[in-house]
Amino acid sequence: MDYLMFLDDNCFKYFYTKINLNSSKKKQIKNLLSYIDVSSLVPENSFLFINELDYIRKFNSYPDVIKKSTLSVVYIVKNEEYYIEHSILSISEIADEIIIVDTGSTDNTLKILNGIKANNSKLKVFHTQWNDDFSEARNYANSLASSDWILTLDADESFNSNSEIFKKVLDFLNYFNELKNIVFNLKINRTNNTYTAVKLKKNNPDIKYIGKVHEIYAIDNGLLPFVYLDFEITSFDRVSKSKIKYYTKLLNETIKEYPDHQRWRFFYLRDNFSTLDYRNFEEIVEKSLKVNTNDKFSIENIRIGEYTSNLLTLLLYKSLMHTTLDQFQHLLNVSKHLFPSNSDFIFLEYFYYIGGIQDDYNNLLNNFLGIYNNMNKTNTLFDQKYLDGILVNLLVFNGYIDKARIIIDDLYKLDPELFIFKNPLIQYLIDKDKDVNL
Repeated sequence: MDYLMFLDDNCFKYFYTKINLNSSKKKQIKNLLSYIDVSSLVPENSFLFINELDYIRKFNSYPDVIKKSTLSVVYIVKNEEYYIEHSILSISEIADEIIIVDTGSTDNTLKILNGIKANNSKLKVFHTQWNDDFSEARNYANSLASSDWILTLDADESFNSNSEIFKKVLDFLNYFNELKNIVFNLKINRTNNTYTAVKLKKNNPDIKYIGKVHEIYAIDNGLLPFVYLDFEITSFDRVSKSKIKYYTKLLNETIKEYPDHQRWRFFYLRDNFSTLDYRNFEEIVEKSLKVNTNDKFSIENIRIGEYTSNLLTLLLYKSLMHTTLDQFQHLLNVSKHLFPSNSDFIFLEYFYYIGGIQDDYNNLLNNFLGIYNNMNKTNTLFDQKYLDGILVNLLVFNGYIDKARIIIDDLYKLDPELFIFKNPLIQYLIDKDKDVNL
């Protein structure tokens, strides 16, 4: 192990016996590291890798009493009277300072904030003009923060994790100066959708948001490496047609400003997935990913970036919806080679297979029904109940459960040992019917 990521809990376990700290301190560090996931980092982030001797020295010098760090929780808001109070309550134990920049509320948001402010000295309210630019507003809000750390929240988001442990993790991370140019992802649980998003950074003025919408932290327009912290923020899904339309306008402006960034093309395609025709959709992905747009997708003809796998996933799903299956199979093979363990491609592969199986079952049912009443049953070994058994299977596999049940009841009375009753799904239907009758 020539180089190590010093926040990797496996590395700490490996050198556990060589680190000259008392067992209580080592257990504390080990516990804190369990909330930190550095798997997203790559060797190019060389400042996060140190040699073994320096690694041991770094932890041997870890102080008995760690300095307490401070946290500013920062919002930009407009007309958030139904959400903002609950959000502020959720961060009362972790925030040393609460910065709220209002961008033109006309409802009761400011009245609510002033009421909270009267009893909460942490809360500071500011105002700015809204210029159709989330980054501009957020950067202004961040410039007002005075703490060691900045946590960005929306008004409909609430911190939903152990406050004490979160603060201890921040104190621990604050000890390492190497992290000043790192940003941190937290888990977002938004209604029925769970994902991660950059929410936290050191209060480093060099790190600024870019992008008019779906903004992201960067230094000189270069995106930053991120570390995942196992803490959750809960929120609500407030998507609307008018919001998508407004965001699409800002996305188009951002794409023109940052044509080499994959991020905003991904969000444009995601938000307009159902409305874009396939060829237009494909052209946008090609501009983002292909090294040479005149050649087909191949392992050598794809630019690898932060959103490469997401863009490939969207195009694959769109091709399935558009039934361009030859393109799908080729692109899936390329994608699986580039990202062999990516669960999106595994899902799409089996979704495709299941769809094919379902089509086969549907064709089988239609063909069987076409010949069902015209079969020659003279001097045959398999009588009508066997044919009806085939029909039951095909009905069940095509989702016609109620129609299948009628035949199943008659067949079970006639011959409970018939082959179809070896099928676990049909046996389940029989058992369920028995429970209902009881």
